Amino acid sequence: QLVDLPPVSADFLEPWMPGLIGSAGAALFVVDLGDDDLIDAADVALGRLADARVELVGELPFDSEDETLRHVRTVVVANKVDAEGAADRLAILREWYGPRFPIVAASATGGLELDSVTSAAYDVLGVMRVYTKVPGRPADRSTPFTVPVGSTVIDLAREVHRDFEQSLKFAKVWGSGTFEGQTVRRDHELRDGDVVELHA
Repeated sequence: QLVDLPPVSADFLEPWMPGLIGSAGAALFVVDLGDDDLIDAADVALGRLADARVELVGELPFDSEDETLRHVRTVVVANKVDAEGAADRLAILREWYGPRFPIVAASATGGLELDSVTSAAYDVLGVMRVYTKVPGRPADRSTPFTVPVGSTVIDLAREVHRDFEQSLKFAKVWGSGTFEGQTVRRDHELRDGDVVELHA
């Protein structure tokens, strides 16, 4: 579930937002490349959340002694990459925040690099998209199954239907880790974008 939240500023932070952000699996922190003060605005937003015990981080800490502080894995989305002066602001943003966060540049209104934002969201969540197909028919690419990275054919079968876990004999896979339509076993590890045909 993707939740679009109001902006966080020095003057505005809805009281319910830190709780929602802190419980999220990951965050996309959107900054405005059309704003000359984007670094100050980003610092303020991060500071307001930190004051509310929510810290946006590029990588989760190995060990945190403070159990009241919630860490949320985050990708910075630099929006309005097509704005005047955006390239210079992006360079400053990368210098300032690059060591702390992955950064993806895009334009929502211009439709630029939106696939990169989608990929970054899947990466930060640690999930991948796998498609299924019925034998003799083309793959259904409209509704992928979202499974954790490292999932196997049997994990996918379990997502499709509980009964498949017991009755699955083999699968055919089309994707980067196999030749087209290769027959694989139940423990075959899937990759993002694979198309799987399950056989019970």
